[in-house]
Amino acid sequence: MAEPSEKLMLDARLKTLSRINSDCKRRDPQRATAAARAIRRIHNGTYGYCMSCGMRMAERETEHRPERKECSRCELAVA
Repeated sequence: MAEPSEKLMLDARLKTLSRINSDCKRRDPQRATAAARAIRRIHNGTYGYCMSCGMRMAERETEHRPERKECSRCELAVA
């Protein structure tokens, strides 16, 4: 079970992602799809973990890009 502070953060991210998903469907379908996938990760308990290395991402990494799926280290390695 998530701690209260983590639950608050996840609730906030869920609201933001839902807004992104709905706002971006026409003008930025890729971002809308990424937001929908992040919402699924919240529901299945994997949100906030890097999809490449599996490590927990810092909250600041998802704060500005809540649809983010990789940590900055893995994201830089691909670039």
